[in-house]
Amino acid sequence: MTERRSIPREPRRELTDTDIEVEVAGIKAALEMGGLDFTDDAERVAREVLTGETSGEDAFDRAHDAIRARHGLG
Repeated sequence: MTERRSIPREPRRELTDTDIEVEVAGIKAALEMGGLDFTDDAERVAREVLTGETSGEDAFDRAHDAIRARHGLG
């Protein structure tokens, strides 16, 4: 199986503040249409990913680890 991080990606584009606001609004709308809450923590992480502060994979790994810890799975 191919390692996810080794898959070539398009060059990252730098998002403007407006681009980030549009993306965050889209994420919020999609979650709310699905009956889910867009928490302050989720918004913070989304903004970290959109600004390039962290990668989506790292954000996923942190969330996954937190869920596992919360349920006593290590």
